[in-house]
Amino acid sequence: MIKKVLVEVSSILKKNSLQNCKKIKNLLRASGLGDVECNTIEPLYGLEGNFSLEEIQRIAQELLCDPIAEKFIIDAEPKDFKTIFLDVWFKSGVTDPVAESVLKAIRDLNIMTIENAFFGMRYEFEEIAQAREKSVDEKLIFFANQHLLNPLVQQCQLIKYS
Repeated sequence: MIKKVLVEVSSILKKNSLQNCKKIKNLLRASGLGDVECNTIEPLYGLEGNFSLEEIQRIAQELLCDPIAEKFIIDAEPKDFKTIFLDVWFKSGVTDPVAESVLKAIRDLNIMTIENAFFGMRYEFEEIAQAREKSVDEKLIFFANQHLLNPLVQQCQLIKYS
């Protein structure tokens, strides 16, 4: 059975993520989304195959993150109804050089259960306003297509608290 897992890698220091979030905050305000804040921007790896949890943990610890400066989370979900994840991935058929390198490195670890890898970025937003409007989701997707990705080769997925 093919399974899919997401591994999010985050910096313990968060310095670069916070600087980039400040830039995005200004763009959000200019786009009419002043009631949304960018909390973090982190690399995201998608892995598909018939793997065990131990194999995923080994890949994350030994390959995807630097244990001194980074930590990883497997299959993270938004923490509450105000938190929104916006994941940006390459479209199917588009060359993903990072994913290709990750897949080769996984093979070098002698793990053969991973069939496919994907690389993306996760933007974590927080909605400041009390009432959650559906239009905020639509506005965020429009914002992402304008400022966070190249719609010719990338796509985004909005993930909300469930």
